[in-house]
Amino acid sequence: MLTIPQAVRNIAKIAKRSTPNNWATGVTWYSIAHTFCVTASEAYAIPLDKVVGVLALLSPQCAWETNKLATLDMLERRDTTRQVYPDNITKALRLLNGETFEQITNHRRYGHKVRAFYDNILLLDKSEAVTVDTHATRAAFNLVDLSTRHVRWVFECGGNKVIAEAYKQVARHYKIAPHKLQATVWLHVKDSLERNTSCQNLTTLQP
Repeated sequence: MLTIPQAVRNIAKIAKRSTPNNWATGVTWYSIAHTFCVTASEAYAIPLDKVVGVLALLSPQCAWETNKLATLDMLERRDTTRQVYPDNITKALRLLNGETFEQITNHRRYGHKVRAFYDNILLLDKSEAVTVDTHATRAAFNLVDLSTRHVRWVFECGGNKVIAEAYKQVARHYKIAPHKLQATVWLHVKDSLERNTSCQNLTTLQP
């Protein structure tokens, strides 16, 4: 459906269009997320890997600020009323009650996204994983609207591996960690979509 060279070309175009602010924020995004988790780990006396795991498990289709607040809720009182999928609250609770992150995320739709997000935050600059979420996928396809077929290919049929490899190749060009490129591109896609709603291709949107 999408080859690595095609994805590389699309991601490279969007990286080139990313603003200085996208780059400045993107290269530090995961570092800031890591610091948030370290602070929460110390405040609640919960191991860092558990805190990052809760954050990652709550993250699918969840706004970042809501994600952080819901994580703090779970650490403090083992529940949250934030706009988070109920199934993901259950998964976070299972993690806090002793199950491993690997047990909870294996063989799950979006599991690879959650595991990469966890790896990017916990291991920070040592991480080579790429968080392939919806915005990362939009950039790889250069599409604003993803069809059900696109989504299934990425999240259920292994297409995430093609997209992750493309991000790694473009990141090598910029001599940065893959997740720093992914965060930068993600921010550009987010900003572009907030300013434009009628275009089909991302590269036709105004930055």
